[in-house]
Amino acid sequence: ESLYKAQSTEEKARNLFHLGRVERILGQSSFVLLGDLYLKECIRTAPQSEWAAKCLSEYKTFLDWRYPPGTKRPASLDQELKQLEGATRT
Repeated sequence: ESLYKAQSTEEKARNLFHLGRVERILGQSSFVLLGDLYLKECIRTAPQSEWAAKCLSEYKTFLDWRYPPGTKRPASLDQELKQLEGATRT
């Protein structure tokens, strides 16, 4: 509800960060993962905010959990990660 009532992109990004983090932590035993979607939306919503950097870090943690060392990560995810990193830098 807080997400939909957010008055600014900064507030929306903060809510997306918290949703993504909680979903990542609670959803690790689930096949339906939404945390990554929240975190990517956070970055796209407010790429220059402090929350975008936090969301990017949390998203990288999610990827490390989802694709541990020795597991091949799809090239499309690496490409998307580069785009998200670029969005937070510009």
